[in-house]
Amino acid sequence: MREEGTEFGKNRRRDEVLAILVDHITRTGVCPSYDDIARAMVPQVGRSRAQQLVQQLIQRGDISRAPGSRRGIQLCDVVRCRQMVERALLDRGWLQARREVANPYTFEQLPYLPLIVKDRPVQ
Repeated sequence: MREEGTEFGKNRRRDEVLAILVDHITRTGVCPSYDDIARAMVPQVGRSRAQQLVQQLIQRGDISRAPGSRRGIQLCDVVRCRQMVERALLDRGWLQARREVANPYTFEQLPYLPLIVKDRPVQ
């Protein structure tokens, strides 16, 4: 459902709105209002500009909106949206590549630390 020529990374403001939506929805489970989106952008934009950017994301196929509902924006594919946001942030130097670190110790290998309780003599 993606339109031709509307790749991620071509419009920084639209990408910023997508990042705000992904962050807010995954943290709270609720879509932000247009005012919340406008205030979260740096530099801030007006409510109508936030609406325009959300509409562009809908046309691009990244998000969908339930007709007639308030705060009815839904991410079409959360994993893909997160990957697109992360890639754009990496390209712009705003995010450092993360290395996955395996657990260096199992529970049995962790050092034993004695429990010290205040006002109790150590035996």
